[in-house]
Amino acid sequence: ATEPARFMTRWITHFCAPVFVFLAGTSAFLYSTRGRTTQELSRFLLTRGIWLVLIELTLVRLAWTFSFDLSYFFSQVIFAIGASMIALSVLVFLPRGAIAAIALVLIAGHNLLDPIKAEMFGAAAPVWNFLHEPGFLQFGGVKWFAVYPLVPWIGVMAAGYALGPIFTLVRETRTRWLVG
Repeated sequence: ATEPARFMTRWITHFCAPVFVFLAGTSAFLYSTRGRTTQELSRFLLTRGIWLVLIELTLVRLAWTFSFDLSYFFSQVIFAIGASMIALSVLVFLPRGAIAAIALVLIAGHNLLDPIKAEMFGAAAPVWNFLHEPGFLQFGGVKWFAVYPLVPWIGVMAAGYALGPIFTLVRETRTRWLVG
């Protein structure tokens, strides 16, 4: 049996990553309101995303494993945030309504993809592991554990971006929208 304090601690931490990724999307929108063009925003998201992916594969990996052995890697939350920023760097060229629709489809519909298994894709199975189904992958002599599938995380970041304009409203209006 799990005691209540341990359960609540574990339960509340499940909100950390989704809220952080959502607010990263919102921050991207707010960054764009400071006189930057869509191209500048896209470039920023692309380069920041690439940096986060590289940091996950180097510094974060080293911090988790205390090993310089390059025969195994993990793609965890920092990787998912970076990859979501890379995806958002493309999505920002769409109308905000389209970004919101894509976000809702990805968030609400990703579990509908559960019956589709990576092995159904043959040689392309690793792509499915990165997009939807966590799994251990083998690339030659390198092992990779795809921990955070990207489909829902891209949706959460896109939702934060789509909701961004609400954060520019006056406090009373913003609060009414967010509580509603």
